Amino acid sequence: MVADGQVVGAFASTIDHIRQVVVVGDNPQLSGFESSSSATLCYIDGGIGKGPEPPQSGSPEPLFNRAVVVIVNQTPILIATGYRDALPIQSPAN
Repeated sequence: MVADGQVVGAFASTIDHIRQVVVVGDNPQLSGFESSSSATLCYIDGGIGKGPEPPQSGSPEPLFNRAVVVIVNQTPILIATGYRDALPIQSPAN
């Protein structure tokens, strides 16, 4: 998912508080979890591909540089990929 990624922000919280972070919102991937479930919101910086590999004659797509992941029950859930300026690090309210 992330080539040479580095965690630049990680916040232990609950699903309910993490849903209040703008980029996460009411993400359907989190709908199966109780609001009070423990979870960690992570921001990872690194090279993130935008799509499938181009044909050998084509040029590669530019890479995104930030991923937002929520970890629940030791399972990472990719919430968003994009650029750092569009995905600022936000701490969930506790």
